[in-house]
This record gives sequence, C-alpha cells and structure tokens, in this order.
Amino acid sequence: MQELRSFCWSLIAVSLCAGVCLILAPDGRPSVRYLRFICALCITALIVTPLKNAIGGLSHTISIPDVTEYSQDAQNYPELLTAETARELEAEAEKYVSEKYGVKAVECKADIERTGEYEIRLNGMYVTIDTKSDYLLSEIKKSLSDTFGCEVYAKKTDKE
Repeated sequence: MQELRSFCWSLIAVSLCAGVCLILAPDGRPSVRYLRFICALCITALIVTPLKNAIGGLSHTISIPDVTEYSQDAQNYPELLTAETARELEAEAEKYVSEKYGVKAVECKADIERTGEYEIRLNGMYVTIDTKSDYLLSEIKKSLSDTFGCEVYAKKTDKE
C-alpha cells in the first residue's frame, strides 16, 4: 500500500513539473515540441517502471544455473538442468529467509516438474524453519509463496 501511495505521489510530482515546464516555455518556438516529447518520455518511464517490476515476477533474482561442465552426455542435460535449478532455488530460499527474517531455514526442498525438454515448473517449496513462533512461520510461508509464485509448505523444527 505504501508503494502505491509513493508511486502516485511521484506521478503527481513529475506531471506537475512537466506542466510547469510547458507553461513556462515560450509559444511558437520549435523547441516546445521537443520539450513536450521529453516530458512525455519522463512520465512514460515513471509509469513503466512498476509495470516492469510486476511483470518481472520475482523480487529476488535467480541466476540461471551453469551446468555446461556436467553436460558431457547430451541425453542427461535436461535432468541436470532440473536438478541444478532445484538446488539454486533451495539455496535462494534459504538465503531469503535468513536475510529477511533472521532465522535459519534448516531444510528447503523445491518440487520441480519437467514440462518439456528444457522447460520446468516449480510446483511447490517444502521448508523447515528453526523457530518456535507460529506467526513468524506463517509470515515466512506467505512471503516465500509471493516471492517464488508457488505453494509453500512450511513447518517448524521438531527440537524443543
């Protein structure tokens, strides 16, 4: 909600600045066309920025795994790609929980399904968190679900 409010204020501020620039520009000059164009570009860039972030999906970037050193046999490449991607996602989930919440993700398991030769789908994440708080567990579950775009199954560690 705060991000939306901030975006609206930014849009209003840029629009007002553009309007003031256009009012102060002398009429009848060819440079007014260029000024209008630049103002329109600024407003468009401001509008496109949140759309780019929304379309990007994950706020946490994940690098594409490099499995070329394992690909001696081209037959095994899709399986290696799937396994390496699962390891990368699991590591990212552990890092995300640690950095954002300050707790340790004891175990992370990514449920990945191959939908094509080089296409995969993340069906879910299974996460075990070292915490005693049910509230924190539910917050981590919701946050991971939003970040990775899949169902997250979270549980606390069994130790007392």
